Amino acid sequence: MKTYMNKIKSEVVTITPEIAKLWLTIYNKRNRKLNKRRVNKYIRDIQSGLWMLNGESIKISDQNILLDGQHRLEAVVQSGKSIESVVITNIPAINGVFESIDAGMPRSATDAMRLDGMSYACLIPAIIRMVADYGWDQTWERAMSSIEVKSIIDMDYNSWVTAAEASEEMKTTCVPSVWGAFYYMASKQWPDSIKVFHTMMHKMTNISDGSPVIALNRVLMQFKGKTRKDNGKTRADKIQMIEKCIVAFNAHLQGQKLYRITLGKKRAEILK
Repeated sequence: MKTYMNKIKSEVVTITPEIAKLWLTIYNKRNRKLNKRRVNKYIRDIQSGLWMLNGESIKISDQNILLDGQHRLEAVVQSGKSIESVVITNIPAINGVFESIDAGMPRSATDAMRLDGMSYACLIPAIIRMVADYGWDQTWERAMSSIEVKSIIDMDYNSWVTAAEASEEMKTTCVPSVWGAFYYMASKQWPDSIKVFHTMMHKMTNISDGSPVIALNRVLMQFKGKTRKDNGKTRADKIQMIEKCIVAFNAHLQGQKLYRITLGKKRAEILK
C-alpha cells in the first residue's frame, strides 16, 4: 500500500490476518486500550459472514500512526479470516484530527430496522436482548453487535413482530420486553397454547379460582408498579419475572392450580 505526502489516499484493501498483525505492530502506537467485548463482537460478525464492506475505514496518518481501526484489525487477526475494508492513508497528523474520529453516533439495530421500514424498531431489539439475558439460546449474548441482532430479526421477523404485538397488548400489566421475550420463547414450542394463555392474561377472561393466570397477573402488576429507585426494573429482576411467567405457563399447560408462584434453585424452562 502506497502513501503520498500531503495527499490523502483512499482505496479498498483485502486485509488478511497477516496484514492486520503487521499494521498493528507498525502503526498502532498511540491508540486506546483494546475493548475485548468489541473485538469479540467483530470476531463473531467476521466468522459468521455478517461482516460487510460498508464504507467504514481504517485510517492511518501521514506519520504512520493508526488513527482508527485497531479493534477491527485485532478481530481479523483473532478470527483468522480476511475482510475487505476502505483504507485511508496519509491523513495529516495535526491537532484535533484523532479526537474528531468516531465522534458520530454508532448505528444501532433499531436504526437498521427503521431504514428497512420494519415495525417495532425499538421494541424488538429489546426483546431479543431479554431472550439472550435469559439464556434461551446459548449462542446469543446481550453484548451482540447490531449486525448480529439485525440478522436474528431477519431470520424470524414475523415471530418477533407477533411477540412485540403481544407485549404491546400487555404493556399496562407487564414490562414489554419481559412479556415479549417470554411470549417468543413459548411460541417456539407451544404456538397455540401461548395464544390462549396470552388472551386470558390480556383480557382476564375464562379464568377460575386457582388459575395460574390470576397468580401471574398479581406478581406482574406488583413488579410493574415498582419504580427504578426500588430496584424493581433491574436486569436481574426482569429475568426473574420471565421465569415466573414460565412457571405459570407450565402450570397452565399441565392444567394445574397455582395460587403462588415460587422459583426453584434451577432456572425454569418451558415444558418440552
